[in-house]
Amino acid sequence: MGHSGEVEGIVVSKPAVIVLVSRIGAGKSTLGQALSTLSGYQVFSFGQYVKQIALTRGIGMSRKALQDLGEQLVASDPELFTTTALAGVDFDAGVIIDGLRHQSVLEQIRLLANHVPVIMVFVSTDRKVRIDRLVARGMNLAEIDAADNHIMERLLEETFLPVADTVVDGTVLPNLNAQIILNRAKGLQ
Repeated sequence: MGHSGEVEGIVVSKPAVIVLVSRIGAGKSTLGQALSTLSGYQVFSFGQYVKQIALTRGIGMSRKALQDLGEQLVASDPELFTTTALAGVDFDAGVIIDGLRHQSVLEQIRLLANHVPVIMVFVSTDRKVRIDRLVARGMNLAEIDAADNHIMERLLEETFLPVADTVVDGTVLPNLNAQIILNRAKGLQ
């Protein structure tokens, strides 16, 4: 039922739900891929899920439009949003969830995960580093400022940093951060 894998001396014998939280450009998606490679866990992205909904509704794909849509979906029914988004996720096999933005969604994840430990990881990255990464992706400074000033982005650190199970530095190599997180998961087994 669970997943078993060895990671440079780290044995992950039971599944975990690893939830990644950070501002845009902090490195959570890259970290999620590193975690998946080392653990074998599936990666689920809330951002990709919201993009799919935007496409089906014919909504623009701008960062603001996606942020607003995500906020609207969660505000209307956080339980429905979370259960629908994660309907295909096998929590018993372990999963990495990328892009958490709402405390109410984290509460629903904990309920859905049932007996599987949930580890909330905050990826902390200096703003200058995030800006450099986002510019490299094609965003301009006005777009970055607008995204950073969205209410959910502004509240991320205030909401999640104090209650994170683990905080990692988004400028550290993703594989090293992944090992730190998997060690934390091992400690919960």
